[in-house]
Amino acid sequence: MESNLSIMTLSYSDEMTTEEPFIASSSSSSATPGTRIFRIYGLITVEVLGMIFNTLTIFVFMRTPLRQSGLYLFALAIADNIALLAEFIRWFSSSMYMGLYWMDDSLALCKIVNHMRYGARLYSAFITMTITVERYMAVAHPFKASGLLRRKTTKIILIAEFFLSLLMSAYCPFLFTLVGRIGGHAGCSITNANSNIYSKFNWIVSKAIGEVFTSFVVFFFTLLIIQALIRAKQFRKQHSSDSDPKKGSNVDMQLTLTLVNVAIVFFIFRAPYTINYYLSHNRNKVFSGTPEYLSMI
Repeated sequence: MESNLSIMTLSYSDEMTTEEPFIASSSSSSATPGTRIFRIYGLITVEVLGMIFNTLTIFVFMRTPLRQSGLYLFALAIADNIALLAEFIRWFSSSMYMGLYWMDDSLALCKIVNHMRYGARLYSAFITMTITVERYMAVAHPFKASGLLRRKTTKIILIAEFFLSLLMSAYCPFLFTLVGRIGGHAGCSITNANSNIYSKFNWIVSKAIGEVFTSFVVFFFTLLIIQALIRAKQFRKQHSSDSDPKKGSNVDMQLTLTLVNVAIVFFIFRAPYTINYYLSHNRNKVFSGTPEYLSMI
């Protein structure tokens, strides 16, 4: 059943992860009705669909004997669901001007939710990266991989990546806090005193490692997998009269294609945010001397 499963994992990775230090202002409530409507219905659609499909994936895998690749997808669905839940809580707090104060009323919730946001997305990136490497080994070096790709090894890798993600995102509970606003409610954000520390940690952990490094690894090994699949297909055509294709090889092929699709979607979603983050933080350098209409990009 695992080989015939079409998996749709939606992980919301917004650029609001790059919170700027909170500046107290009373003009934050000037969001237009159209903007509020888009935030409400657009984000509800993304969040709800993502959590529904990820939850279905989790239940299917719970009822199915899992191979090592299935364990990766099971953990990926859980990580994406945690990230979506944390983003839901954060986006629908008062920082998005919805009049809800879940994170702004509780210091503990402020720290926990942000730790979940950063840690779950980092864990999801690590799992996707590991999936591409695992599939490359299974396709390009099946005999060597057979001795390495075992359930026990997979569980150890997933547990290690889980604690590594928690450790690397541990700066969030220390830096996020409740910051007062002028004439308004408190907000869960970064203080000006911690802005430089946050920027350094956020760039190294979330961007350099979580976005750039993992995207490069996923992209590189996905290309190698596609190349290996093309060679395998050509080989089967040349030797199709010798023997019929085995059912096991078809299962591995379907699973590999599914995981390649997951890797491609991961790269498509991550790359624009990484580029946008770089442009937004280097706007003066990138757009210096350019026409006014280009500087507004």
